[in-house]
Amino acid sequence: MTTFEEFTKARYAALLQERAQLHARLRAVQKEMEEIEKASRASGLQLVESESRQRETKDKSSKDNMTMKEASVEILKKYPDGLPAMKILFELNKMLGTNYERSSLSPQLSRLKRDGTVYDIHGIWTLTKETPERQ
Repeated sequence: MTTFEEFTKARYAALLQERAQLHARLRAVQKEMEEIEKASRASGLQLVESESRQRETKDKSSKDNMTMKEASVEILKKYPDGLPAMKILFELNKMLGTNYERSSLSPQLSRLKRDGTVYDIHGIWTLTKETPERQ
């Protein structure tokens, strides 16, 4: 007979594996959609709303409907000395319960930098002093 601990650990491991498979499938679907959008733009075909534009403006996670940009700012509020992008990504994925890759975070940090919300020095991203509600 399986103990509660054995069952729980095994089930959790199975769910982690299933989540990883779903994330991999989702990335493949997103990549194909981006390729179709790119080809559509090149041919002059306009889709209803491109996935990349939708992600850029909404980029919502299931948790708290927070965007990657919003989550990045919230994380950096906790680290006044700043963080490298990989640490931001780790904290972001933990916070949102997601599995974003580094390539998804880079454009968001660049937008925040362009907006004057963050800056980076030697790869350490930090909130600017003008960021609203900085703790």
